[in-house]
Amino acid sequence: MLAVAVDALSVVANGVSTAPAPLRLGDPVLDALSFREPDLSIYDQVVPTPMTRDPGESPEPEGGAMKRQDDQSLELLLQKLRWLKLPAMAQCVSELLERAAKENLSVLEIVHRLCDEERASRIKRAVDRRIRDARFPEVNTVDGFDFDFDGYRKKARARYLALHDLTFLDKGINPIFMGTPGTGKTFLARALAYRACQGARRVVVTSD
Repeated sequence: MLAVAVDALSVVANGVSTAPAPLRLGDPVLDALSFREPDLSIYDQVVPTPMTRDPGESPEPEGGAMKRQDDQSLELLLQKLRWLKLPAMAQCVSELLERAAKENLSVLEIVHRLCDEERASRIKRAVDRRIRDARFPEVNTVDGFDFDFDGYRKKARARYLALHDLTFLDKGINPIFMGTPGTGKTFLARALAYRACQGARRVVVTSD
């Protein structure tokens, strides 16, 4: 694996980047396989200049030409963001650029907001995936549990809520819910599992 990785690197000498060496796996059959590289031609595109008009045709207003060029540049940016697998950035960049013009945002502020949107989107997708993979028969959350129902629940409140910081996972602690039927053990266990999913932890819910 190391040799393959090294062979695949581009070598830069005297400021000139050479093409990567072909992949050689030591087996004629495997060497005959072709590995599809990502299409980078999108980065070689140049926003086209306005088309030449006929001599008798009235010239296009300068603002219209600039707007068309901006639209073409924005479309190219969207293609690049999608190629880089940054869907949240691609979804919000148009609106953000309009806000930037109105609010006079700096370039750094725009980049920060784009990154925040992508980060929030990825976290949400990760949480949704964890919840789906956990296969909850029913989703329970701690805000739906009545700790004031009886004295036992009141006593357990503080100890249970302390588990929701999820540090017990890193410490290798296994919480055990014990009690008579109908005290809410299953509900609290599912609520804790749901909280773990929100922390982007992998969870599997099973029952005997």
